[in-house]
Amino acid sequence: MSKAPKKSKAKSVSLGGKPGGIRWLMGHELRLFWRRGKMNASTGIIVLVLLLGLWSTASFFIFMRIGPLIPPPPFNDGPYAGVALAVVDVLIAFMGSVMMSSAILAAVEAIYTRNDLDLLLSSPISAWRILVVRSSAIALRAMPLYAGMLGPPLLWMTIFSSPLWLSGIVVIITLAFLGTGLALLIVTGLFRLLGPKRTRVFAQIFSAVAGAAIFIGFQYFNVTTRGDGAMTPDETAALVQRLNIDPNVWWLFPARAFTGDIPATLLWVVVVA
Repeated sequence: MSKAPKKSKAKSVSLGGKPGGIRWLMGHELRLFWRRGKMNASTGIIVLVLLLGLWSTASFFIFMRIGPLIPPPPFNDGPYAGVALAVVDVLIAFMGSVMMSSAILAAVEAIYTRNDLDLLLSSPISAWRILVVRSSAIALRAMPLYAGMLGPPLLWMTIFSSPLWLSGIVVIITLAFLGTGLALLIVTGLFRLLGPKRTRVFAQIFSAVAGAAIFIGFQYFNVTTRGDGAMTPDETAALVQRLNIDPNVWWLFPARAFTGDIPATLLWVVVVA
């Protein structure tokens, strides 16, 4: 008698952690995020590591030269410090708007499109744990672009200029969670006002407008202040003196937190939390 062929057992992929725990839920969320891409998880990680390694190497040689020339933070004295903080403030506003835009789309998908939230909430898992993990996963999805772009330069600035530049990484991380919180509030309001069918379309429009608003505003300022040609150093100095931005004004608070003002950084973390 011939033996019956053995059934091949499919390999089960472990999510890691205790089922229903934070690590297990987060692994599930991140795995779904990877599946949305056109490449598998291992290939995507390899590509990201290579790109991050190349950018880290290139930024090392760049900031090895210019890092010692940049004055160490905090910048809290003089009109030039005010202008520098204003530029950083615009950068933070742009990052925050783009993070919030991507978080809006991710929130629509994670809460309403996937249709698994009711199933999870009816399970024995704590509702707070589910919501916190899902919100954190949305924030983590909004963070990698700017963390990857600004993370290596900030690390090299920490080495070649001042350790206070590490506060910039803290601001980027907390900014992603702040944008996610605002995105969840916006999506919840849209869902109640427009219903589930129109929420996704309106969220896409809103995210596009929010992501482009700061960039358009910055370009408008750039065009209106540039004049007919490139500004000379004397004209630049005159413009800085004419603007006369006080580095201690309230609206530069995020920039001061980003550039190593320790009290401002601690207050930023407390406010965002």
